[in-house]
Amino acid sequence: MDWTILKDVLLALLAVYGAVLSTINWRNAARKDQRLVKVNMGTAMLTYTDGTLGAPFAQIEATNVGHRAVTISSLYIGFPDNKKMVVTSNDAFGKPDTRLPVELKDGSTAVLYMPYADIADTLHRAGLTGKVVLTPIAADTAGGLHRGAPWTTSADELMATARA
Repeated sequence: MDWTILKDVLLALLAVYGAVLSTINWRNAARKDQRLVKVNMGTAMLTYTDGTLGAPFAQIEATNVGHRAVTISSLYIGFPDNKKMVVTSNDAFGKPDTRLPVELKDGSTAVLYMPYADIADTLHRAGLTGKVVLTPIAADTAGGLHRGAPWTTSADELMATARA
């Protein structure tokens, strides 16, 4: 057996291994320097001391999951055709919304509450009937848009839930 061939093959494998590790390290370093914001939308309801529930609210949360601080300038719901529903101030939930713009450090969260009835009313006024895809969006001051998972609903569904 010729040891020069084996030596050349092992050297080539070692070079490929080094290139792969270097690429992984470069990608991780680039990802660490990015602004990473996770956006979620769920439902929040007030619970009163007598056990009754208040009106339902859509709760939009933007959480900085990266290592770099991010300044969130707005939280809103994106409608089809690039329309959006923005709430400037809504402290009707009982817990105040996060005042925007806000700097989110690693792990910090900004929250916005929107009443289901207001969302349904906006959908009706915009002429969006039937099933509509709503997307929670957080905009940062660097021009980045961070989108959450889409939510398919209708104005009638939201209004029925708000009245229940």
